[in-house]
Amino acid sequence: MIQLQPFFSIMLALAILCCPLVIAESASTFDKEQNASVKELCIESRSKVSINLDEYPNLESLSISTSTNVSLKIGVNNNIKKLELMDNDFVERSVLNLNSLKHLEKCTIYGNAGIIISGKWPESIQKLCVLNNWIDSLKINLSGCKNLVELAISNVSLVDLSGCSTLESLNVSNSHNFTIVGKLQPTLKYIDLHNVSFAEKTEIKQVQRTVSTYECNNLTIH
Repeated sequence: MIQLQPFFSIMLALAILCCPLVIAESASTFDKEQNASVKELCIESRSKVSINLDEYPNLESLSISTSTNVSLKIGVNNNIKKLELMDNDFVERSVLNLNSLKHLEKCTIYGNAGIIISGKWPESIQKLCVLNNWIDSLKINLSGCKNLVELAISNVSLVDLSGCSTLESLNVSNSHNFTIVGKLQPTLKYIDLHNVSFAEKTEIKQVQRTVSTYECNNLTIH
């Protein structure tokens, strides 16, 4: 039997604790005690995924990518700070209401099919990317999100930026009959609009900010 020196035993234990839990296609089901110790969870390229965040009470970071038949139950978990959902095929018409994630700071939802994003986003959100998802007429309610700094969205019909007093960067693409609710704050220094048709005539002031546009309708920059 190989005996590890105390120093190497400690280092090995720390390495195991610091590594995210990665679930592969052949992974088995973890018990409640193991779930409670997980802080970072990465799921990639699985044919079926079913996650209930209530079963991971201390989870802070969740990433699901390139998987099919995905089911995600948000529950009342309040510890998630980072969420990534990329290039997944969700169970048909899966509804995601992320408002219960009161500590969510960074979120990327990119290239997913079969999901419905509803409800108001938590005020804790700082960086949000919702791009190229198979969702029609998506409405994003960010009212009161005073910590939001960066926002990138596409295929959106409405975004509510009321009270987003720290927003610095706004990127909108491939959105039609688009409406911005709320006043654009002086903190907003960079605006990028690509293939955006506004529902009504809209004016954006370019004073002390950079505005980049391409193929936009019903928009005046002055």
